[in-house]
Amino acid sequence: DRTGGQAFYGNNDIRDAFRRALDDGRYAYTVAFYPNHGEWDGKYREIQVRVREGNLHLRYRRGYFAEPEHASSEDQAKVALEQAAMSPVDATSLGMIVTGRPSGSAVDRKIELHVGLDPKQLVLQAENQHRVGAVDLYFVQRDKRGETVAAQNQRVGVNLDEKQYQFLSKAGLVLGRHMTLLPETTEVRVLVRDTKSQALGSVTVPAEALLEGVGAGVKPAKAGSPK
Repeated sequence: DRTGGQAFYGNNDIRDAFRRALDDGRYAYTVAFYPNHGEWDGKYREIQVRVREGNLHLRYRRGYFAEPEHASSEDQAKVALEQAAMSPVDATSLGMIVTGRPSGSAVDRKIELHVGLDPKQLVLQAENQHRVGAVDLYFVQRDKRGETVAAQNQRVGVNLDEKQYQFLSKAGLVLGRHMTLLPETTEVRVLVRDTKSQALGSVTVPAEALLEGVGAGVKPAKAGSPK
């Protein structure tokens, strides 16, 4: 039950256990959040979820150990990004806003993308009075059948002094990318992965919105809100 589950033991009624598990699943929903305490000291931190109704019993993960995760290898990062790129739904572990606009004539199909992030979501290590880390970016072009027709990846280092960090925590950290959309591209999926925590987020934008420069602002479910 420390992970939010329920154990069935001491009886052979497997059918009843399945029925109760399926009944629970009918009323389950997800609440997500990201820690902003900045104290990755390995200590156990409790999580509490409360509801206004007093006659409900909640089962959820009771806490976590605040340990920074080491960056995985580039091969593992690539696999994680490719799996998220093929998923039918966007990932929301990292919140972000993606905007785009044409760059040049419409015939060229060139666009300029901007990816906005809250740096408080990232696990940044303290080094020489700076906060240091990195993010992996993955840009996937897909056709109307949902198949990948082009993909580009990039690792971007983050190195901020305290003043920059505080400012960007309010204004947002914006990363840019120039792309040329293929004729068969109908949508672009942008993925961002924190190399330290391995948290990942993605946003899918219609290609026409990027080429027209309207309606391209997209934001996934906010951390801390139910999906």
